Amino acid sequence: MDIQAPPSYEYVEPPPYAAHVNTASSPPAISPPQPELEHRYKGKNLVLCLGKNRFRTLIPVYRQNEHITGHVLIKRNIKKVKSIKVHIKGISVVRSSKGGSQQVSILEASQTLLEPLEGQQDITCMEGLYPFTFTLPSYVTGGMEPLPPSASFIHGGITTNVIYVIRVEMIRNGKFRANERWAWDFLRLSSKDLDVLICFESMPSL
Repeated sequence: MDIQAPPSYEYVEPPPYAAHVNTASSPPAISPPQPELEHRYKGKNLVLCLGKNRFRTLIPVYRQNEHITGHVLIKRNIKKVKSIKVHIKGISVVRSSKGGSQQVSILEASQTLLEPLEGQQDITCMEGLYPFTFTLPSYVTGGMEPLPPSASFIHGGITTNVIYVIRVEMIRNGKFRANERWAWDFLRLSSKDLDVLICFESMPSL
């Protein structure tokens, strides 16, 4: 079935929480995790660093046309590497209360940090830093619609989620050599994939 998307994207702030909570019969409250000084995400052989946590948020926050600058730290020399790439992807997922769904790509960008020279099948990746920079566009990839912010909302029985993800992947040559791929969105967090959500707003609340 065809599903019509809402006429426009609209970010809606969640309702405020109550200032006082009755804990007489409740277990002790658990303190929420505190934001780190830097956005760093560790894998087995790689560390993704997205720089200083400017807004003291648990996830990175960026604005339109802003630069996403960071680096991938390779912890040790790694043989038989075919490529190391960084991808940024945005998707809009529309679901109907009647069960239909539609997924549309709204942002696609990638950078190659390391690859073999022409004629080589693979290369030894040396320990060190591999920097990258992306510029967030004003419009969706391949269109003239404004790039929407991260959001989750309901409109007339239609649920829309706008998700932005940054993914790092290291591909190695050889049948039994382990590749590393990380991706995280707010829908899942698995032990195999270290995922990094990019929350895209006009300005975070301080």
